[in-house]
Amino acid sequence: MIKAPFPIVSRRRVLMAAGAVGAMAAMPRRGWAEEEKRLNVYNWDTYIGNTTLQTYTDQTGVQVQYDLFANNEELLAKLKEGNPGYDVIFPSDYMVQTMITLGIVVPLDQGKLTNIGNIDPSFANPTYDPGMKHSVPYKWGTVGIGYRKSKIEGTPDSWGLLLDSDKYAGKEALLADQRIVLGCALKYLGFSMNSTKQEEIDKARDLLIKQKPRIKAFAPDEGQNMLIAGDVDTAWLRPAVQRQLRALLG
Repeated sequence: MIKAPFPIVSRRRVLMAAGAVGAMAAMPRRGWAEEEKRLNVYNWDTYIGNTTLQTYTDQTGVQVQYDLFANNEELLAKLKEGNPGYDVIFPSDYMVQTMITLGIVVPLDQGKLTNIGNIDPSFANPTYDPGMKHSVPYKWGTVGIGYRKSKIEGTPDSWGLLLDSDKYAGKEALLADQRIVLGCALKYLGFSMNSTKQEEIDKARDLLIKQKPRIKAFAPDEGQNMLIAGDVDTAWLRPAVQRQLRALLG
């Protein structure tokens, strides 16, 4: 197992962190999937197509037990004390390195991954898992702001509208992702998203605490549902959710 420190993330990667997901084999407690011809998967919501599971089963004869988690911390808590039987999990980039350090995941047999050569070279040697020894990139994208055109004037173009304003008080939802939220707060204040300076982190923290009474919810991957239902007028969205929302609303 590779022992690595907690990763420093580039500005680009922090903006993409919600969507930069690595698929990896989790260390199984027993070979349940092979014995039962069942694949046990633990993933984010909205990250596969509506017919993907059935198509896979039709083509392979393997049934899929498909469970969902809301954030990386929930995923880590589920597996930290022992894998209940998952074969494939989908942590974000920084969590991949954490899980490698904790020995939660096992190296991949790349000889069996016949399509691994199709991965864009720019993603083939990630800093959080050099050489893709334990993970394979699955998705990447930017965190975005979803909003209701009928309720919002113009186009939201600054984190300050959601982090330092009462304009949408009670009608905004932020991501339930401490890394993304704190990183964006740091960037809005003019600091590095990777800042380790306590005074800068404290200012970002204080900004978020001040804004908290105006926030309707810290939503995992349900911001699109809150927008559609009219519960909020703005919501931070992960890339897969952005695509789903565009498909629903046009």
